[in-house]
Amino acid sequence: MQKLRTLSNSRLAAGALIALATIWRLPDVATLPANALALWALRIVLFVALTSLLTFAFATPDRRLSRISYPLGFVLACFTVVGKPMKEQRALPLATVDNILAMVFTIAVYTIVFGAVALWLYRGVLRYIRRAQNQPPKTKESMVSRLTGNGFFAFALVLACWIPVWLAFYPGTFRYDADTQFYMYIDGYMSTQHPLLHTLLLGWLLDLGNELDSLTLGVALYNGLQMLLMAGIVGYACAWLYRRHAPLGLRIAVLALFALLPLYPLWAFSATKDVLFGGFVLLLCLQMADLWRDGTAWFRSPVRILLFFVTAVLMMLLRNNGVYALCFAFPFAVAIAKNRRVRTAALLLVCVGGYLASNLLLIRAVDAESGSYVEMLSIPLQQTMRAATRGTITPEEKAKLEELFWQYESGWDALYTPMCADNVKWNLDEDVFSADLGGYLSLWWQVGLRNPQLYLEAFLEQNLPYYYPGAKMSYNIVLGLLPMDMYELEQHSQLPALKPIYEAYDKTLRISALPGSALLADNAVMVWLTLWLLGFAIYRRQRGMTIAAVFLLSIWGTCLLGPIAAMRYMLGFFYTVPVLIAFAFARQDEGVNVKEP
Repeated sequence: MQKLRTLSNSRLAAGALIALATIWRLPDVATLPANALALWALRIVLFVALTSLLTFAFATPDRRLSRISYPLGFVLACFTVVGKPMKEQRALPLATVDNILAMVFTIAVYTIVFGAVALWLYRGVLRYIRRAQNQPPKTKESMVSRLTGNGFFAFALVLACWIPVWLAFYPGTFRYDADTQFYMYIDGYMSTQHPLLHTLLLGWLLDLGNELDSLTLGVALYNGLQMLLMAGIVGYACAWLYRRHAPLGLRIAVLALFALLPLYPLWAFSATKDVLFGGFVLLLCLQMADLWRDGTAWFRSPVRILLFFVTAVLMMLLRNNGVYALCFAFPFAVAIAKNRRVRTAALLLVCVGGYLASNLLLIRAVDAESGSYVEMLSIPLQQTMRAATRGTITPEEKAKLEELFWQYESGWDALYTPMCADNVKWNLDEDVFSADLGGYLSLWWQVGLRNPQLYLEAFLEQNLPYYYPGAKMSYNIVLGLLPMDMYELEQHSQLPALKPIYEAYDKTLRISALPGSALLADNAVMVWLTLWLLGFAIYRRQRGMTIAAVFLLSIWGTCLLGPIAAMRYMLGFFYTVPVLIAFAFARQDEGVNVKEP
């Protein structure tokens, strides 16, 4: 008894010590209130809460759960400690010994704190699942459970909630690259810069509407079809959760989220390739969960194999980075397949081969030209230009860069916009770059050797909304219509009273003044939740959810190399993560025996 009391006191002392260190380093990770009284109140509350939490975490006997929680805590601590100065100062602290040691210490402290929070959440979910498994099954299912588990009901309910919003913005949103894709279709000059399948679908429906009446009708035809498809995908997801025995409360929450959160209807009628891509990411993740969950039995169903193949190929055809994400996830998917690695590898290779063959057929059918490779150079171009405007370059390097970029009258400072690489891409002389590719790659390398911190900052600042919660994006949803020369395209709102409500949401991503509601539309929050789900799936040995989470993070990895951190690139997360969270609470999954935490 004395030994146990001593251990408990040791944990309490360690928890209090780390809580004090956490409060001491709090300015490194969060913006503190200016009011002194509020600041002291915050410190006291945090000390008590963190001491209790850390003492609880240190007392956890499950070492395997700890080995999962604290590496996750380390990743989140790095995101937070690096993200705070990038958000407020748009730069990292000077790389002095003192600053480096301070950052390392802060990361170490917050690794323990974030790890303890993850551990506490994991144990809470595990206890819930354990209690649910021990409860006798209900003899009679409620009407609400049957309705929310019915895909057709969910489809109809979501559509009924989305249509009034669409009518308020009729014919919908026509922004981003939609005009470029339409002109490609009309002019017959196709390029793989945008996914050909989406360009053909969009162009055909817009042209059809324009021939029948006006381009306004064409936009309405496309957005209406897209909204039907997305509502159908949501309905399928709700039925899938029902079959997987997800808790009723979470199934209701998922359905309500899709139906009522403004983010979903506003994107449903946005004529951008990212929406359908996001929907097919959700479909593929659910099928991945089934494949790795059901094992050998899954491969006995030709229908399941065919549906997986079709879903994967369409997903890749709807956005160019889909194939890169699937290829990146490939080795992880095969590794966790265990006794069916050969069949799993063969299936994924056939999917990639099906995409390559389908895309090649489309390219030849429309005689499409290859897209510009400059898109892949977004980060290197940003890094070079940040060093050129804020760092040290030689006169020879400056002269070489002057040959490479079109000149701005206002100078290079206007050319470099840290949160978006479009300026440097559009002002790059591709002919000059291609003529001396090796020389310019050498230039990028040499400039980076002298300006390593600026290169790192260029990457971190552009991608800030992808890893630091609360960081503002360059734009949110962006509603409205692009002006189209020689085409009749006008907004005819059928429910104008609704427009201001949703336009206000687009500006703030908050639901009225509801605190924390903006987190539901935060890219970084979706990434954090996916990482948490990945750890939970690894602990429970849920191979299905593991590979689904890995695939989502693969998409995130491709986005980190893109030109801007935008919500539309991450729509797959916003559709998939809520469903996977509900799935994590399922009573029965892969026959896992949940231990009492």
